[in-house]
Parts: sequence; C-alpha cells; structure tokens
Amino acid sequence: MFDTSAAKLRTGASLGVIALMLSTPALAQSDTGPVTLGPVTVKDDADHNAQNHTPPISTMPTTSIQDTPQAVSVVTGEVMRQQATTTLGDALKNVPGITIAIGEGGTLAGDQFKINGFDAKDDVYLDGLRDFAAYTRDSFDYEEVQVLKGPSGLMFGRGTTGGAINTITKTPHLGDSYLVNGEIGNGDHYRGTADINYQFSDTGAFRLNIMETDTGVVDRDLTHSTRFGIAPSVALGLGTDTVFTLNWLHQQTAARQDYGVVVASPPNSIYAKPATEFGVPRSTYMGFKVDHDKNTADLVTAKLSHTASDWLTLENDTRVAVYSRDFRYTPTDSCDNTITTHYCNLHLFGIASPGAAPGSFDPTQTLVRTGGSGPYHQASWGVQDIASANAEFHIGRFHNVLIVGIDASYQSSDRTVYAYSLPNPATYVYQLSPPGTNVASRGNIGFPLFGFNHQTPPGYAPILPTPTNLGSDTATSVLYSSAAATDLAAFATDRFWILDTLSVIAGLRVDEYRANWKTVTVGTPAAPYPYTNLKMPSFLFDPRASLVFEPDETQTYYFSWGKAVTPEGTSVVGAPNPPSAALAALAPDKSENIEVGAKFALFDGVLGLSGSIFQETKSNALQTDPNTGDILLESSQKQRVQGFEGSATGEVLEHLNLTASYTYLSPVVTFDTTAYNIGKQITFVPKNAASVWADYNAVDLLPGLSFGGGLFYQSHLFNAYTAPSAAGYPLGRVVEIPETVELDAVIAYKIDKLHFQLNVNNLADRLYYSQSFGNRATPAAGRTFIFSVGAAL
Repeated sequence: MFDTSAAKLRTGASLGVIALMLSTPALAQSDTGPVTLGPVTVKDDADHNAQNHTPPISTMPTTSIQDTPQAVSVVTGEVMRQQATTTLGDALKNVPGITIAIGEGGTLAGDQFKINGFDAKDDVYLDGLRDFAAYTRDSFDYEEVQVLKGPSGLMFGRGTTGGAINTITKTPHLGDSYLVNGEIGNGDHYRGTADINYQFSDTGAFRLNIMETDTGVVDRDLTHSTRFGIAPSVALGLGTDTVFTLNWLHQQTAARQDYGVVVASPPNSIYAKPATEFGVPRSTYMGFKVDHDKNTADLVTAKLSHTASDWLTLENDTRVAVYSRDFRYTPTDSCDNTITTHYCNLHLFGIASPGAAPGSFDPTQTLVRTGGSGPYHQASWGVQDIASANAEFHIGRFHNVLIVGIDASYQSSDRTVYAYSLPNPATYVYQLSPPGTNVASRGNIGFPLFGFNHQTPPGYAPILPTPTNLGSDTATSVLYSSAAATDLAAFATDRFWILDTLSVIAGLRVDEYRANWKTVTVGTPAAPYPYTNLKMPSFLFDPRASLVFEPDETQTYYFSWGKAVTPEGTSVVGAPNPPSAALAALAPDKSENIEVGAKFALFDGVLGLSGSIFQETKSNALQTDPNTGDILLESSQKQRVQGFEGSATGEVLEHLNLTASYTYLSPVVTFDTTAYNIGKQITFVPKNAASVWADYNAVDLLPGLSFGGGLFYQSHLFNAYTAPSAAGYPLGRVVEIPETVELDAVIAYKIDKLHFQLNVNNLADRLYYSQSFGNRATPAAGRTFIFSVGAAL
C-alpha cells in the first residue's frame, strides 16, 4: 500500500539537503545563509518552490503545501529580504486578494486585513497561535508568511471567513550564524536588524533577532513611526525525538498614524474618489501633530514536540500575550453636498452651493468635517494552549493519519475612552457652524483640505468625559469597556488512503465560545454612568472534507468543502466599540467554501504551479419582527465570491526565480436589508489582482551580482454605497478607490561576507492607495529608495 505519501517523496530531496547541512553546519551557513529547523522546510538557494514548504500548522494531516487541499500563498523570507520588507502589510502585497482597511472608530490604521473582502483582522496567527491585537506588525522575526484562502475554521477556530494569515518566526537551528543589516532611504528611513544564532550544545541553540526602525513615508507629510523589537528564543533537543522551543517577541511602536484623505464626487457623477484625485496634494496629512499611536506587544510562546514512536507524535503549544495601547487620532471623513459640511463636496469642485455656477468658489478654501471616536487607552492580554496527537497507522491494509487535540484560550481587554474639551466659542470661530451661528462642536471645527497647519485649536484636549463636561463633543459616550472571552475547543481530522493515490480528509472542530462585555457609558446628571453587561455564549461547528488524488509525486488534484463560523463578540480586543444588545443576541455568521484545484511540481520540483476555482458564501443572522415578519436587524450582508486563483513559484530558468500569483474574483452582495446594496460588488474586493516578483542571479556576468523586480496590481475597489436621496446624493453614491499599479526593482552585490542592496519601490512614482475605507483612502509612498548593507560575521 501507499505507506509513504507522495508529498513525502516530493520533499525527499529537501530532506537530503537538511541532513547534509546538519552534518556540516558551518559550511552550510557560510554558503547559503541560515538554516532553520522549524515549521519551514530547509532549503538551499536552488529550492525556491514554496510548495515544498511544510503546511501552516501541524494539525493538518499533510506534509507539504503541495498536498494541502486548499489555496495557500507563501511569501518566503528570501522574497521579503529582496523586497526590503519591514512589515506584515508589506509582505502581503505579494498575495492577491488581500486589501487593507484604514480602520474605523478608533481601530488602528494598519493590519486591518481583508481576504477576498472578508474581515481578517482577527485571523492573524503567529506560529499557528492567535496574535489577536491590532497593531502594525514588524517582519524582523519572520521566516516566512503563509496565507490560507477560504474558511479555515477546522484548523484555526472561530472566524477565518476569508482565510487565515499565519506568520512563521525565526527559530534556533544547529550551527552558528551572525547576520547584521543596516538600511537608509529617503522619507527619513533608517533601520537596523541583527539575526544571531549560537549553538551551545549538540542539540541546543539560542537565537536572537533585534530591530530598530525610524521611518517616515515618502510624499506623506508628518506620517512617521519608530519601532523597536527583540525576539530571543532557545531550542533544546534539536535533531532528537523531543524538541522544546521558548520564544519571546517584544515590539514597541510610537507612531503618528495616517488616516488618509476624504473622498469626494465630481458634479453629476455617482463615483466618489479620494480628494487627491481632484487636485489635493498627495502629501496632504489630515490630522494634528499631537496624534499618536503608542503600543507594545509581548508574546511568549513555548512549543514542545515529542516523537513517542514511529507512528505517534505529541505536541503542545502555549502562548501568553500582553498588549497595551495609547491612541489618539483625527480622521476627516465627511465631505458631502449638505450644509452640515458647508457643501464641502461642491466647494472642492469650485461650486459655492447647490445650483451655483462652476467657478463660484475657490477650491483651495475647502473645509472638511472631522469624525471618529475619542482617544483611548487599552490594556489586553490572553493565553492559549493547543495540545494535539498525530497518529499514523494502518487500518487493515489502508494507510491512515489521525490528528486529535484540544484548544483552550482566554482573552481580556480593558479600554478607557476619552472625549475632547472644546475651544471657547467666545474667542474661537467654528468654521463649519451653521451660517449665522458659532456652535461649539468638534464637527464644526473645520479642517482645510489645502494648507492645513496641523495645530490643535486652543482648548482642544482629551478629557475624561462626565455628564457635565461631555457637552457637544459627541466623539463618544462610552467611558469604560471591559471584555473577556473563553474558547474551549476539541478537533479531530483524519486522512484515509483509499488507494495509493487517493485519499479522503475529513474533520470537525467544536468550540464553546463565551464572550462577556461590560460597558459604562456617560449618561445624564440624574443617571450619570449607565452600566450594561452582555453575555454572548455560542457553540460553533466547523466541519471540513477533502478528496485528494495524487497520481504521482508531482501532481495533486483535490476537491474541498469547508465551513467557518464567526460569533458575535468575537473580537474582544480589536473591535472599535462594544456590541449593542440587539447585535449580541444574533446568531453567528457562517461561511462555506467549495474549491477544486490542482498543484504540480515540475522540473524535479524546482518549479511549482497551482490553480483552483472556488465559490465562497457568507450568510448572516437576522432579527425579525414577530408580528410583521419585517427584518429589524442583520448581523451582516449575505455575500458570494466566485473566483479563480493561480500561482507559480520556483526556478523558471537557470538562475531566474519567479514568484507570481493571480486572482480573479466575482464578488456580489446577495442580500442586505438595504435593497440598494443587493447585487452590488462586495466592498474592499478587487476583481483582478496579481503580483509578480522575479530575481536573477547574474553570476555569469559578475560573481555576486543579482537583480530583480516586480509588479503588483489590484483593480479598483468599491468601498461604500449610498442610495439616492434628494437631500444627499440624488444619483446615489459609490466610493471607488482607484487601481493599484506598483513597480519595484532591486539590485544587489555580494562580496565575501558583505551584501549591498538598493531597492527602488514605486519606480513610476504613481499615485495609488495603500489603505482605504468607506470614506477615506491613504496615498501610498512615492518613489522610495532604500540602500542597505549587510554582513555575515
């Protein structure tokens, strides 16, 4: 029978490389860079086929990405190094179908990922365990990034409607290596990293990664961040049946975040685009100098793997994570045709008021209304433990792999939300106050789209709100919110080989999820601080099944079906606001995916190809009037995404490596309580997206020389729909974010132990948008030069 899976045979060459490197670690390090013994398959320079890598998590009964019956994109460490990647967001531009939202209601700008349009901010994992806070993740400790497309509840638990993002950290390996790297670039970019690995015994090693970054964004005023990170880790038992690793990841960030520019629509057009498309300089920063986002993240992870016998492996992964955040931001998100904004949308196009002639207003005097919530301070922590057993045995003459386990986690978050004191109307002019008045209101302050000096008005400062001082600052009425959640889950997955070439994978995960939100709001002097306590218990069922056909070690064909469930109250840390009582009572959202795909390993495995077609649907929960049957409330829209995804990774020609992906999506809203939205394209979803990155080792021209480049494309997004109305937009309104076209290039030269590299990103200096929302978009960096020097000591 088929005792050895086809995938194992495929990776045989790589395992041979592993053995060779382990036997001569010093030589291996000097020739090919660090070799990692962890979840990533060890490779030499010629092995760039990412499909040979191991699956994202060990609870999948597969041995490589190629025999994993699901679309999986991999951003390798080598690609990130060539692209001078500094954040997770940078790395994910290589994965078509992922967009980044700016954030809403106080949620952090950055790392608000959406996969095929489905919210994935809570679906970010570090080594298979949740990294559940909202912060801009630096990539200094990443070995690689893997993205699973489609519902992945069986592997990761609640959420994962669009998929999951799993980052793999750098872990200790046998052998010594000492790598340092320094970068300098325009946009006030400075960055230094160090990656040190020390083998202190025959089976033990220590690894230390350090990062310091101080950077702005080219062609964006005031946007700036400083980050520091350190990640020490130790491994014991390397190369033995029992391996233990302990890792601590610390990152601290101080940033002035970028919430972008408001959108506006030309007269007689339903399409609204970022104001930078209509003459507003791309460098325009719409916020105050005092805005800030100071956050820390500390994650301590212990992983234990024990091969009890030749058929049984036991694993236990534990994490404790602690996050803190102090946040203040100023979004400008209201520019319409009403008197409330003093006809901002008309002013930008030179029209003084409805019905006035073009040219009746100076567009450079246009004012924008601010919104969003108040500043806040947040402290969060959580713990998660996953214990699993992997048993490989025979049932009669049939080969079988069974994985069972439990997953227990707890998350807690406490947030204090502040309001703003307002300038004295006796001495301050509220420029957006109704004509003939001077009403003190935060929304009436008015921000110039042109020539904003970013200075806070006198008397405008954070205050702890009370019923008497909240006044007309309607930024928030929530004073304190405290949330906690427990998730107890059991899962089982079995892979049964019917024939040598045909196997069935089936599994089920059951979660008991309980969230509890306690909220104190600002009331009236008679009832100053109303208190609510919402409890949201849910039982979640995430089944999955696949049929896998592998005629030989180079071909995999599969059919997969899976479900994922997202309960209300799932995001106790990343949610901008506590849920309402009505929403808390709704049932979980459910998503379902059907996928047919194929994967190939060509030319002795150096080139991998994959392709799949799929349909994903997301249902919602409704609350109906028991008397009339009318829908009173919905948890979300019903949506359907049909599409195709293809990729190529590996060495296409001698010395030429390629990483390319393309995604076509047909996303449609199938039901919404607002009839106007039905049939529309799902927001935040590009119909077409592609990424191509190639690097050429020009050793024949000059030993040590290499160069490469890439193209990243994403078609336009529709981010919000407004139904026609006489008072607002008679024609209706569609917020459209223009397409992304980014060209990058790199040239590098290696001599002895030194490595020199020059990256030029956004080579064409094209205006496009790195993040967007329903009323704003953030211009991406202009043409950026980064020069780096690295040394292998």
